[in-house]
Amino acid sequence: MRRLTLIILSAGVLVASIVLWICSLNKICVVAHYGDADIRALNGQLYLEGPRSYQQKPNGVIRSFAGFGYLNGPNFLLLIVPIWVVALAAGVAYLFALIWRRHPVQGHCTHCGYNLAGNTSGICPECGTRIPAVSQ
Repeated sequence: MRRLTLIILSAGVLVASIVLWICSLNKICVVAHYGDADIRALNGQLYLEGPRSYQQKPNGVIRSFAGFGYLNGPNFLLLIVPIWVVALAAGVAYLFALIWRRHPVQGHCTHCGYNLAGNTSGICPECGTRIPAVSQ
């Protein structure tokens, strides 16, 4: 179940980040607005803007390196993250979930992981998978 959840979540974030990147190349996309905080996308980057006053301009220089950056003012915080980083992280999580192998625990169903202690039927009561007889 955890594997399926990871596949669904990482695929959703991957698709959303690609759509957001395409959208950000054409215009500004306001992704989220919560109180005084905004998440915007522009030119392939995410701008995470913290609480601030709209009348007060930030007095500082954006410090950046390799597409990452920040600006900290008296009532202002701006973090810059390239969208490709979000897409890369989601893609790695997606690939990890696809190749993730569960090692069956002895005494449990190899398909669903159900505890088969005391089962003599040779069929998992949870999913119906035939259980091979254990040779001793």
